[in-house]
Amino acid sequence: SKAEEGRTAACSQESKAPQPHRKPRERKKYRAPRNKKGPSHVEISIDCPQQKVGAVIGKGGSTIKSIRVESGAEIRVDTEGGKHHVVIYGTENQVDMAEDLVNNIVSPPKTIIKAQWQQARKLIGPGGATIKALQKRHHAHIHVDKKGGGTCNVVITADRPANLAKAEEAVRAILEPLFRDLLCPNDAVGALIGDDGTNIKELQRACGEAASVDIMDGKGKQRNKHDAKNTTVRVSVAGRDKKELSRCIRLVEAEIKEAVAGLDYMGDEGRKLRAEASAQAHKRTVMYERSHQAYESGDKAGARKLSDAAKAAGEKMRALNKKASEAIFRHRNHGKPDLFIDLHGLTVKEALGFLKSRLHKFLKNDTDDPLECVTGAGHHSPNRSAKIKPAVRELVESMKLRFEVENVGTYIIHC
Repeated sequence: SKAEEGRTAACSQESKAPQPHRKPRERKKYRAPRNKKGPSHVEISIDCPQQKVGAVIGKGGSTIKSIRVESGAEIRVDTEGGKHHVVIYGTENQVDMAEDLVNNIVSPPKTIIKAQWQQARKLIGPGGATIKALQKRHHAHIHVDKKGGGTCNVVITADRPANLAKAEEAVRAILEPLFRDLLCPNDAVGALIGDDGTNIKELQRACGEAASVDIMDGKGKQRNKHDAKNTTVRVSVAGRDKKELSRCIRLVEAEIKEAVAGLDYMGDEGRKLRAEASAQAHKRTVMYERSHQAYESGDKAGARKLSDAAKAAGEKMRALNKKASEAIFRHRNHGKPDLFIDLHGLTVKEALGFLKSRLHKFLKNDTDDPLECVTGAGHHSPNRSAKIKPAVRELVESMKLRFEVENVGTYIIHC
């Protein structure tokens, strides 16, 4: 199916940021003092809730002094009959400016964005780091109010409309990222994910903090419901940077291409076992996500049950991948002499495991045995950079073994 690019429809704005406005009120007018030339002066009074008085005054009177300096108006807080009022005196222009500044404190501009909880978690970030950074950068308060059904409201308030607008833009960039859906054959998903997710985590790091690479299901979250043979891989980036999205797409497409090319090395049994392992990996991801949602909604018993199911799927995945690696290794090395080893079709961790076992076998004797180790040249890897080849070299050097490069994809290791 054709990959689609767009912005997620998971978020919608519930209320717009209010423009500066002034409530109709009676203004007392005064003539300028006789010894001064200038426009007539006015005085207004704004009701101020008790809990907002401190914010209007500020620490050591810093806020009210700032309003005086910025507007040029005289301003004070009066209390009468248990009620608080902010009294502003000055020219029409001075009073208008001071009134806006006070209203932004008493009734700060606010906007509410409806979002899916899964996206809101990215907004919050690890330990709240992302949302705290946004608040500090844009001088705004951002609160995530979780609702039922996996949804939430993101409430943004700021002391000025300009700060609110910037904060909202930054929040929407995370909640409504640009994205592109790519297809990966089901039996190649395991290779794309890698040993316990190591490959896709490395891919995520290469794409950068603003990007996300997700394995999707039939509801637009993981498996592709229209194509039983393929899984959807969603590549998304925060903001509107199409060049950055294109860069990430190229990286992911190259990884998918490498994973697909690796299928040719597996043999029928290895390929079948890899597909079964990928299915268990998918199940584990879904169960962990549902467990997290259950815990957040207060269903701790359900969360534990789903977490146990995720762990069980993970154990099955590892067992199937172990069987798959053994089947692939047999397929590539059946009938070959012991001084030959082909590591094609394996993950880095699996390849190094088989190589270590073979090296230790020959290191037990006192003869110089030349082991021909085929790692592959990495022609299908992103940027034509092999993964197994450098890992093998690092292992051999750490073991202080002598080796020669037979060709671009083969080492002769003396053991």
